[in-house]
Amino acid sequence: KFYEMIEIYDIITKLQPNHHMAWAFQSWDLTYNVSVEFDNVEDRTFWVFAGVDLLRTKGIPHNPHIIELYQELAWFFHHKIGDDLDYGHPLYRRHLFLQMDNILQGLPPESFNALSTIAELRKAYPTRDAFRKDPELAEYVNAFKEAEFDVFDDYHRLFRPDDIPEDIKALMEDLPTADVVRKAFLWTIGERLKKEVGLDAQIMFNLSNRYGPIDWRTPYAHALYWASQGYRQWMMTRGQEVTLKYERLVYFSLIELVKRGKPILTRDGYVHYLIDTRLQDAVISHMDEALEFFRTTPRPDGTTVSLSGMISGYTNFLHDCLFTAYFEKDQIKARRMLAKLRELHEESPRYRGSLDLFVKNEFSEWIDAPSINDANRFSENHLASAYNALALGEIEEYQWRKQLVEVFYRRYVMRRWPDSAKANPKSPDYRGHVFPIGEMRKLVVFRLLGPQSTMRPLVKQSLAAQLRQWEPKVWRQLEIEFRKQQQQQQRLGRQFTPTAP
Repeated sequence: KFYEMIEIYDIITKLQPNHHMAWAFQSWDLTYNVSVEFDNVEDRTFWVFAGVDLLRTKGIPHNPHIIELYQELAWFFHHKIGDDLDYGHPLYRRHLFLQMDNILQGLPPESFNALSTIAELRKAYPTRDAFRKDPELAEYVNAFKEAEFDVFDDYHRLFRPDDIPEDIKALMEDLPTADVVRKAFLWTIGERLKKEVGLDAQIMFNLSNRYGPIDWRTPYAHALYWASQGYRQWMMTRGQEVTLKYERLVYFSLIELVKRGKPILTRDGYVHYLIDTRLQDAVISHMDEALEFFRTTPRPDGTTVSLSGMISGYTNFLHDCLFTAYFEKDQIKARRMLAKLRELHEESPRYRGSLDLFVKNEFSEWIDAPSINDANRFSENHLASAYNALALGEIEEYQWRKQLVEVFYRRYVMRRWPDSAKANPKSPDYRGHVFPIGEMRKLVVFRLLGPQSTMRPLVKQSLAAQLRQWEPKVWRQLEIEFRKQQQQQQRLGRQFTPTAP
């Protein structure tokens, strides 16, 4: 009687809204116990997010100073949604990805400036009425109202240029009027973030400002958000207590944001995560500061907490960063990571040799039993090298590296999965773990040819010409993606220029 149980839970929390253990138990029960009673993954997804929503939109707002509620919610995102222990995890990830995509409405999910502007607008205008009645904005809001256009509710009409009435088009050509629509649009995003997923734009901005561009469509971003808020509450109230309990989920989430911080929704409907090196240096700084804090902050009895687990996790992270840099031929960064490892393990002979010697000694172990992240990273890096070689006309190098990735990929997939999974390659348990090799090719080329690429224009032209000859199917798919991106940029640019977020 699960639906009856929800009604009972609702009554309990209304009668005792500040009894935090009631919230913690009920959300955990829905997310972990009730969800697995259903074989259908759509049903499981409903119950998982019923438990998540109970905490993020109700339990924590009623109990903002209870650290355990933040910890519980951060663990849901990190473990239940971010990990792959539950066979329904591909749908949990897709639900979160699409939910955040829908709220952000085409806004770049890691946009610093937009989050800052949203936070400022939400602070200046607590309600829609406050926005509408602002003397500086009221004239423009009323002008739209007379044209039967609500600046908050009708923004989506602006994305369909053929359906926009002429009087609305005329109003949008006036820059101050268009800026009011932009502000209302961003304010609405902030309202939806708070109401639908419990996120505060100012805190999101602070985290992005500290660590780097965070993609809020990943579960690890949400785990970081709630864990960091719990840690903040602990720092405010801890007294003489010293524990790694509340720091642990913060650095877990940060490491995962580097290892799996770039979400991609592929054509098969699965969300895959790729490495995002933009946060590497910030995570290393965070780990160094945290280690220093706990090494120099004793308990009341004069002892300090054991840091062996934290050091082990940090070591594995630095290993990953080193191999990533080495495969990308960034020798300077790879040597810097080796120096950090020497600093962390001063007495270990493992890190005393040269970079090449270290990689030679460690590579056989790494390649024999790579994790899913390592397999994706290996494939991505070697494909990038293959396409760089293709752009320069080094056809043999291109063919060798491409074949290396395909052989590795096939061997990895066949070795990792049991015969029962191989018999059903369409099952979420089989396909939801490893990034499809065809999608990986398209993604790597898109990154090399896209607007943020550091590749020189002439080399880009050469790569495009070579792709038409050697991989016409990939090239056709890319042309479609480039057109979609261009159309989206034109829509946003037309409405927001010159004050684009």
